[in-house]
Amino acid sequence: DVTDGKFAPDFTMGTSIINMLREHTQLPFDFHFMVEEPRNLFETFLPRPGDTVIVHQECVRNLHRDLVYLKSYGCKVGVALCPATSIATLDYILDDLQEVLLLSVDPGFKGGTLVPNVLRKVSDLKNLIIDCELEIEIVADGNVSLKNIPKIVSAGATRLVLGSSGLFIKDHDLNKALQEIKKIISMS
Repeated sequence: DVTDGKFAPDFTMGTSIINMLREHTQLPFDFHFMVEEPRNLFETFLPRPGDTVIVHQECVRNLHRDLVYLKSYGCKVGVALCPATSIATLDYILDDLQEVLLLSVDPGFKGGTLVPNVLRKVSDLKNLIIDCELEIEIVADGNVSLKNIPKIVSAGATRLVLGSSGLFIKDHDLNKALQEIKKIISMS
């Protein structure tokens, strides 16, 4: 997550830290820009072929232009939507996307409460993708907890962003938490 303190009231690692990490690996990076006009930052993060870059529909003046720009670097592209933003905003760009990230909490700090209507939104997006015969990942991000994972996966999410509510739980062993998550997903 890249935040600017404006769209989401928090800050994250800056380009110097991220680009230093990039010097030590060829692994693709996954960027979720939660910033106003993220295009102003794209080149400072040195996008590479295979990276995934997700921008918020709510933060971009010319969404299609920015997606085309990112694709010119060989990036996979996605759009993120806040809980109250309709999937109808994707009507004319859905064909250009590899993934849609649905925030299941309002943007901000960790520990937000799952917005229940997002489960219906995940299901509606899944049906839209099927109807359009597209292959697009549905990513759920926010309060992806052990309790919420079955509901999120059953609604149609194909990927989960795991954070402090599901994977990095205080005083829990990381490997055990991961095994428990895999078990929950397999039963969903």
